[in-house]
Order: sequence, then C-alpha cells, then structure tokens
Amino acid sequence: MQASSLTISPVTGRLAPRLLVGGGGGNLFLYDTNGRAYPGWQPKRMEFGLAAPPQYLVVGGRDVIVVLLENGYIYAYDEQGSVYPGFPISVGARLHSGPSWKVEPPCAAPA
Repeated sequence: MQASSLTISPVTGRLAPRLLVGGGGGNLFLYDTNGRAYPGWQPKRMEFGLAAPPQYLVVGGRDVIVVLLENGYIYAYDEQGSVYPGFPISVGARLHSGPSWKVEPPCAAPA
C-alpha cells in the first residue's frame, strides 16, 4: 500500500496521538504511534477516491474523522470507524480539492 496522506490526531491529553493514513484507492487506516492498528478500527475502503486528505478533529471531546470524496459525499467517522448520525452527506457536486484546517496551539494569556 502506498500512503497518499498522513494526518495526526490533535493531542488532547486523554489519549496518545493517532495516525490516520490515506492510501491509494480511497483506503483509510488508523494506527497508534507504534504503528499498530488502532483498537476497534477496521480499515476503510471508500467507494470513490479521496478529494482531500482526511481531517482528524476533536469536537466537543469526541473524535471526528472527516473524509471528502470525489463523488461529492462527506463522511464523518468516530475513532472506532462508525459513521456519525446524519452522514454521509452530499454536496451535490464532484469535489476535487478540500478545505484545509490548521490546528493552532492555544495562546498564552498575557502576563
């Protein structure tokens, strides 16, 4: 398998970082930092190619893996690989590039 993207989960202090690997053909794999398959996650084979690297977010304390597909569908998975309710959603058009999120460290309070 050839990796096409690597996304590191946000460091939250509750869990060690996870490594989300996007492979050719729309495959998704989740590993711990020792390279072992993440417990409970089954590799995903998406029905279309990835329109952008998958994003690993933490929203309200919950892990959310956002996947945009070239066919215009957006999936949201939890860290066990289950699809969140209400997903997938369709944007009604093909996607060729996706949004880019940048995780910034928290700002220190002025002294």
